[in-house]
Amino acid sequence: MRSDLPAGDDEPPAPPSLSFVVRIWCERSAAAGRRPWHGRLTVVQPERRFAEAPQISFRTLDQLVLGIVPYLERMGGTVSAYWRLRWLLALLGRSKR
Repeated sequence: MRSDLPAGDDEPPAPPSLSFVVRIWCERSAAAGRRPWHGRLTVVQPERRFAEAPQISFRTLDQLVLGIVPYLERMGGTVSAYWRLRWLLALLGRSKR
């Protein structure tokens, strides 16, 4: 029996987790063969109503990943130097606007 578990508990505690809802849709475009798309990432948090959850809009898959990076780091997850640098550059780009 492991000593770090509460008495009567046979399972270790679940690691922290977050849920994300990703919505993607295509624009109705007159241009033949080219359909721009958009998406929205919603961070589902148990303490908030869904309508009040943080939302991040994106137009590329890179932007989707960059939207998840800060949440992953806050949970203690490892993010590669490549994605950390991309996130910082995106953050700096937004601050210049």
